[in-house]
Amino acid sequence: MMMKKIPLVILFSLLLIGTASAYLVNVDAPSTLTKGDVLTANATSNFPAGIRLDVALFSPYSGNQYQKNTVIVQQNGQFNTTFQTTDLLTGNYKVEVLENTDYPIGSSAVVRKIVTIVDRSGEATVTAPLSQAFNGSLIVSGTAKNLKTASIIVTVTSQGSTIYGPQYILTDEKGGFQTLVPIPAAGAYTLVLADNAGTISQTAITATNGTTPVQTTVSVNGTASSAVTTVTSAVNNSSTVAATIPATTQKSPLPWALALLGVGLLALRRH
Repeated sequence: MMMKKIPLVILFSLLLIGTASAYLVNVDAPSTLTKGDVLTANATSNFPAGIRLDVALFSPYSGNQYQKNTVIVQQNGQFNTTFQTTDLLTGNYKVEVLENTDYPIGSSAVVRKIVTIVDRSGEATVTAPLSQAFNGSLIVSGTAKNLKTASIIVTVTSQGSTIYGPQYILTDEKGGFQTLVPIPAAGAYTLVLADNAGTISQTAITATNGTTPVQTTVSVNGTASSAVTTVTSAVNNSSTVAATIPATTQKSPLPWALALLGVGLLALRRH
């Protein structure tokens, strides 16, 4: 009888050792995310600080791995990582902590989370020009069909930094909205539209160093024109003024010179 108990004791001891050496981890991520938003995965664990782990984003159906990031476990056992979703198709994806063979994960650990990527871009239309001459601000305008007589959240970013917002902008009875967003320089910007449920769309807008033509008509003797002369201001190369001069008047040097003088003064006053 004593001989039978010894193997049982040894087996039980081995089970205890195996259980003690297994690590626990709990991964958390949003259940639903709008395409274009950054997917952030956070995890808590009892892993020792400083070890390396891989966290990957998979398709749960095909098993295809889209992205894989290496993380370092911090002093409190926590770690996190992010995934870009701009190029992903809509549907379900799996965020999973890949096992490090030196640190086996216990069976009760939560190593994966299913995330559904949705596309809400059809809920809003941007009507502002996607290329605008830089003048210190961006024109932001559009329509949000589900936000009539409400508000929409506007954010403008550039190179990963927030330039403006998040700011609530009123919408009219048709869901239309418009505002001017101050910007520091010409360059590439991203307009992010959102509501309280999350991001609706992201749109690229470029502010260029080009000119914004301003046409001003100067009539001479109050008659209609059959010839147009355009004078470009040299001040900061920022405006174009068109002087409309009657063909009959152009034969007379004095009115023509007066017209050009007026255009020049007008161009200078714009600056």
